[in-house]
Amino acid sequence: MAATTRTASMATAALHAGARVRFAPSPTGALHLGGLRTALYNHLLARRTGGSFLLRIEDTDQSRLVPGAADDLMRSLKWAGLHYDEGPDKPNSKYGPYVQSLRLDRYRAIANDLLRSGHAYKCYCTPDRLAAAKAEAAKAGTPPGYDGHCRHLSAAEHQRREGEPYVVRYRIPEAVKATSFHDVVFKTITVDHTTLDDFVLLKSDGWPTYHLASVVDDHLMEISHVLRGHEWLPSTPKHELLYRALGWDAPMWVHLPLLLNMDRKKLSKRDGNDGLGTFVSRFKDAGYHPESLLNFVALMGWTPRGATEVVAMDDMIAQFSLENLHLAPAVVDFDRLDWLQKVHFAKLVAEDPARLVAELKDALKAHGIENMGDDGYLQRVVTLISTRLHRIPEIPAKSPYFWTDPNYDSPDAVAMRGSMKSAQLGMIARHVLDHMVETNPTTAADFNALIAAVAPRAGVSKNVTMVALRYMVTATRVGAGIADTMAVLGREVVERRVAVHVGEGNE
Repeated sequence: MAATTRTASMATAALHAGARVRFAPSPTGALHLGGLRTALYNHLLARRTGGSFLLRIEDTDQSRLVPGAADDLMRSLKWAGLHYDEGPDKPNSKYGPYVQSLRLDRYRAIANDLLRSGHAYKCYCTPDRLAAAKAEAAKAGTPPGYDGHCRHLSAAEHQRREGEPYVVRYRIPEAVKATSFHDVVFKTITVDHTTLDDFVLLKSDGWPTYHLASVVDDHLMEISHVLRGHEWLPSTPKHELLYRALGWDAPMWVHLPLLLNMDRKKLSKRDGNDGLGTFVSRFKDAGYHPESLLNFVALMGWTPRGATEVVAMDDMIAQFSLENLHLAPAVVDFDRLDWLQKVHFAKLVAEDPARLVAELKDALKAHGIENMGDDGYLQRVVTLISTRLHRIPEIPAKSPYFWTDPNYDSPDAVAMRGSMKSAQLGMIARHVLDHMVETNPTTAADFNALIAAVAPRAGVSKNVTMVALRYMVTATRVGAGIADTMAVLGREVVERRVAVHVGEGNE
């Protein structure tokens, strides 16, 4: 029985019933940006159509498994807010289990069906024989695929070799010269069968290959659309052939555009700013928010409506369409991520400061800072710093003076001190303390007025006064406006830090 290859119109009809999609990573390492994009697009299609989003763990390549990787994948998806409807920890008895190593009986049964129907055969070739055939092909300049050595063995020969190790190979049809399939992004693709070899379905240890396991699971789990990376496009004709051999309808294929770095080379897991690579967990630990990271990966192959690149999850769901996916490779610019983080951070400052305060508490604890102030103080710090810093873990490292006394021995402080005269510094300190007694400043406007009043009294410019105060109060060259900083720190802290320098120039 020949199965039907779905067309664009069939895909549209399927969407009316709700797309049933899956994210199916292999637990061979941490989730990276390419995987996050695939998960996001599947999530968006399911939510846009009122369908279902599944997580399936494809662990059939046991030699490459990384302990704990599956749990890390699930944690990263949950942190990102990509909540799947079914998965290893959310089973549906009709479709589960959702880990391929727990489904081996299904793959073996289907492999046996293909053997009985003649669409597959047992191959007894040893690794040494395959290596020798590959070397011969290279020497002859012929394609390196399997040479079909066991393809036409007689029933008597199979009976004679009973008990020998074997793999199960799919038999590429000889009567049909090519296979065509439709992809939403790449349109109609036709592959000549001379470019395909008889690929392995079941390995000698009884475990399936990706080709068999993926097709069987997508069918049994009733997946309507397969959204996956560009790297799987060459495997799709093999999967189409399997669907047809089994008499099953193939899902709608949606292969996502290739990801390139700024040099227009394939994106590597080592790419990325600040040595972060492309792993989601590293961006999380560095303080990027899921809103900005999802916005970033959403733009890697899809464009929202309108002029803005800034989109929240609800907007993505409302606007997402398969027809708007790009064909051209997506160039990944990590400077864009930093810009999106800045935008989304500002939105959080305005709309959900309590969330940022909670994150800041965790960051301060990680830096060993226990005396951190109340929530109101922390919120004022975040609001002030948000004009310059946009990732919470940066704050304790770059602005420790909000919780600890300035380190006047730091390289920054020593350089600042070397640019100032002791007599000037002491003079400014004394006038600042006098003026604080007179005016009791509390707001940024009060401290700006203090700076303006102290400068002529000390016989220096306003700029020199501000630099001196930044040194005395923070001991850092760069930061928010010094008047705003002093207002957040409060009069008592400012007075205590300035008083340390009153005697300078009187030695």
